[in-house]
Amino acid sequence: MKRSYPFFILGLILLLSGCGQRQTAKNISQPRRIITLAPSTTEIAFALGLGDRIVGVSDYARYPAEALTKQHVGGLLNPNLEIISALKPDMILATASFRRGEDNFRKLGLPVHYLPEK
Repeated sequence: MKRSYPFFILGLILLLSGCGQRQTAKNISQPRRIITLAPSTTEIAFALGLGDRIVGVSDYARYPAEALTKQHVGGLLNPNLEIISALKPDMILATASFRRGEDNFRKLGLPVHYLPEK
């Protein structure tokens, strides 16, 4: 019995240490101005019904046809930061392989969200 007492106390401490800590969700607003930097992210955004919020797409976005009417902003390897910045996006969607260009967007204060490739 004496051997299990320290484990009981340790378990009780761990259990109680998690109690009482409030975690609140941040107020997440829906994006109003979206830029997609890959054809796949463009298709996903349109499929989710966000076409009216998309203000810029990759130069390589061809589908859906409505994507052809949006402002072209370069591609993953050569994004046009001037055009992107001028469009004032509140969300930029890119694929996970694009992280090497992340610093440029961070310096401009532009919010990039990465979608997994698999």
